Amino acid sequence: MPFHVQLVVTLITGSVVFCLVLGLFGFLSYKNQQTLPPAPLFPDSKFPCIFSYVYTICFGIIFAMGSIHSSLLQGTNSAVDDNLATFCINALYQIALYIPFLIIYMRLPSRRFSSTAGQKMLWVLGFLLLMLIPGMVLESMKFSEWIAEQTGAPLLQDVVTTIKDGSIEIKIAMIVMAVIIAPVTEEVYFRGFVYNILKLWTSPVPAAIASSFFFAIVHASLTQAVPLMLFALIQCWAYEKARSLWLPIVLHMIFNATSCLAILFLLD
Repeated sequence: MPFHVQLVVTLITGSVVFCLVLGLFGFLSYKNQQTLPPAPLFPDSKFPCIFSYVYTICFGIIFAMGSIHSSLLQGTNSAVDDNLATFCINALYQIALYIPFLIIYMRLPSRRFSSTAGQKMLWVLGFLLLMLIPGMVLESMKFSEWIAEQTGAPLLQDVVTTIKDGSIEIKIAMIVMAVIIAPVTEEVYFRGFVYNILKLWTSPVPAAIASSFFFAIVHASLTQAVPLMLFALIQCWAYEKARSLWLPIVLHMIFNATSCLAILFLLD
């Protein structure tokens, strides 16, 4: 097994353990101090918190196992199947696993915001600029190339290669997943559940670090792990700013759409 694959597998496993230990530590701390538990995960929700906790943990483990499997196949011909039917089946399977999270979140009581449309637009533009700066700095430093040289990891993710060189049907399907579906499902899970649960039992900073590390490394790319973690940290801040997932989801959509355009038209 190549060194970079061993490293990815170790980091994925470590990220899951890190999140579990952090949450357990927070829970035991509250219990030992005999203080009042934090407010319910989703106040006024008809779904019990215990279901949200258990399903979040189980999904995280399944997600991590899937990422480990992808990392083991990384660089092989079977890493990304260029068959539309197979891709759609895999995509539908992933979406089905996200459905409980979407149902719980969509059934929450509606929230009213005092911010105007102009303020929301400024938030979007400001956070997009904030996201671009770390990426531009790391790109100017050739950070990804350095990680690839040090670890032997592929410079590009298999998904990037497929969007660039795959069949037109696969390109369209993957772009739809990346620009529309993934921003919704990933934000609901990572910011709506993982970050929120850890924040309830610890505090925002360690929760943001743990959930962002998990988000970054399950993408199974060493060269993109640091940029993705910075992206996730900014998303946690955006979530706190808006007090809703609308801002992280919009930012995620625009970011992924920009990345897809860059892959199609600028990547050599």
